[in-house]
Amino acid sequence: MMRSSIRPPADGWALSSVRPDQHQSLGYAYGATDRSGSGARRPLLTAAGLLIYRLGDMVEQSGLTVSEAASRLGVHPSRVRALIHAGDLAARSVGGRWFIDPESVDARTAQGTASGRRFTPARAWGLLFLADDHRPTWLDSNAVWKLRRLLDAHGLDILRPRLVGRGRRTAWRAHPSDVPRIREEQGLCRTGASTEAAASAGLIASDLVDGYVPSEVQASLIATYGLRPSDQPNVVLRVVPRFADPWPLGREAPMSVVAVDLVEDPDPRTRAVGQSMIRPYRWPTATIGTNTSAMSRGSSS
Repeated sequence: MMRSSIRPPADGWALSSVRPDQHQSLGYAYGATDRSGSGARRPLLTAAGLLIYRLGDMVEQSGLTVSEAASRLGVHPSRVRALIHAGDLAARSVGGRWFIDPESVDARTAQGTASGRRFTPARAWGLLFLADDHRPTWLDSNAVWKLRRLLDAHGLDILRPRLVGRGRRTAWRAHPSDVPRIREEQGLCRTGASTEAAASAGLIASDLVDGYVPSEVQASLIATYGLRPSDQPNVVLRVVPRFADPWPLGREAPMSVVAVDLVEDPDPRTRAVGQSMIRPYRWPTATIGTNTSAMSRGSSS
């Protein structure tokens, strides 16, 4: 069946910026006259191909190339591709090229560069609990002692890049009417903009749910509510291996977890709120004394 094609303008527009090796992937139809008067037969875009080309044009204008993202992050382009495939950078593939969301790169930059090995999920959560003066009951006394020494020596903000193992961020779109029900689901530990702590700091996000879940709870929520992947999510599920029983550790994450998640959010305003919340945790806990503990006792354990 012959595919319908888009006629070029009178000036003989043939999209010369598209390489010949892209013609097939963009859906070109060959054999049509270009109407420029020369009588030459030049490739014309099909309707589907033109849509892809224009979409690529829009994404290219708003997105960063792999090389540009690598330059911003100070890493090799291969590392950027690895981050894309791991879901750590939001990106779109158009015509075989990746275009990365600038806000996603900014959020990655906000995480900082880790000095030292990443903490396991259990130890990452253990350190965050200790920052709020809560006892991580899933760790033995030796592990708790080591984490407390690190926290006293460096403070939470310096250690923050090593906390990436606390949960793998996944972004989804749900029907808006389902968001309140998802927010109250058992097995979900609310964090970020979905918490009362964030609301008290002036961040109101009633149309969004952000929370930590084990992988089996994530699968259940996806199936129950028909969640679909999205770069404009209203549901953020941070998947964490089940390291403590029972789970969740609380209906809302401790203040330290909320602050770290907000600081690393793609949205600039949300990051600003996170910066104000994490400020009391910036210095080693030995210099903060009882102030941090007093402030933290209001968070859920």
